[in-house]
Amino acid sequence: MTVLQEHVAEKAGVSVATVSRVFSGKAGFSKETRNKVLETAQKLGFTPNSFASALRSGKSNNIGVAIREFKYITGNYFGSIISGIAQLSDENNKGLMFATSVSSGVKEAEYIRIAKERRVDGLIVIDQSIKKTELLKLSKPGVPIVLVDRKDSTGRLPSVCVDYSRAVREAVSSLIKLGHKRIAGLTPERKDTFDEYKDKVSGYVDALEEYNLPFCQELLYYFALPDWNCHYRFGPDVLP
Repeated sequence: MTVLQEHVAEKAGVSVATVSRVFSGKAGFSKETRNKVLETAQKLGFTPNSFASALRSGKSNNIGVAIREFKYITGNYFGSIISGIAQLSDENNKGLMFATSVSSGVKEAEYIRIAKERRVDGLIVIDQSIKKTELLKLSKPGVPIVLVDRKDSTGRLPSVCVDYSRAVREAVSSLIKLGHKRIAGLTPERKDTFDEYKDKVSGYVDALEEYNLPFCQELLYYFALPDWNCHYRFGPDVLP
């Protein structure tokens, strides 16, 4: 026998509308009611028809995640971010659609296509190297966009970023408290591409000023992008 929403509602002691709202991710009920409905549905073997629901609502019930490379998924930093996205998506009965943000040169990057085709209800962009021209394309299809660890200089797109200034300031301060006086800084050389560059340098300089240490330009090292695996050599003058 096919289990319907009516069966779940009757067994859980709630209305059919409440069951529908729970599985569509809408508000209007308590956490206890939500858990009761989900537990009852699991016991009865109820599976919502996500395709039919999408047709009725005009939404895909999918969240897009744009990443530069698929190896981001297993990385410690980006992997933890993606894990959090997956957990919240699961709790709200949303599917995830991953797409790369690198253009092949012949056609548009996949994440721009899925946004234009409205295959997702929202798009989370996890790519610090994304170009401003690509961000402009993203704002046109009308799909809500959120940037992770990257700011939109135009102010059109919301973002969730690390407070790099504070992080670097605390890191440098910790080294100074350990007795170190000559502390090197390492940052990307493409200052125009990475918006957090100024925040990192600001935190570095602020920590030095707080402890009355001079800023030495030769101690600020730059590395080229996109080679994240290159090696650096620090001379003996960097050591305290």
